[in-house]
Amino acid sequence: MLRAGASEAFSPPAEAGNLAYAQLWYYRDNASVEQGPFDSASMRAWYDAGYLPDHTEMCPSYYGEVPTQMWSLSELYANPQAEAFILASDALVAPEAKVVSEPEFLPTEKFEGARAGYAFKNDHYGVGYYKDVVPEKAVTFDSIEEEKRAKRLKATKLSGHAMPKFDAISS
Repeated sequence: MLRAGASEAFSPPAEAGNLAYAQLWYYRDNASVEQGPFDSASMRAWYDAGYLPDHTEMCPSYYGEVPTQMWSLSELYANPQAEAFILASDALVAPEAKVVSEPEFLPTEKFEGARAGYAFKNDHYGVGYYKDVVPEKAVTFDSIEEEKRAKRLKATKLSGHAMPKFDAISS
């Protein structure tokens, strides 16, 4: 559906460049935190799912450059539903570009069911789904030895014996 008042003369801001060749995108989330870069296909999927309303501020990135200015989706496209994040047929994604396929945070006001790879909570970005990252535990020789020393120290404190016990009792 075309915006009210939109006409054939609609043109996005010149500073945004040719959006049909924008390989990557940045956006500003509900907490005003800049997110990105994300590939056009991911942005389109999130837009279709309703995660990126037309008032969301965003900026195209052609080679991974960090944006200096952002615009709302409705400022970039006359008809976002039909045009947003659709690459031109001859647009190629740069092979050296690091493409992140899943955002760190998906804002939502209430729990909407389990989402693979995400945990629902209220954290530094607000209420929503946060990327569920399991910290890697590095096991090294030194970490095992430190754990052994800590266990011995704890056992000594719990037993109440600072000195080793003697096997023989003298009379």
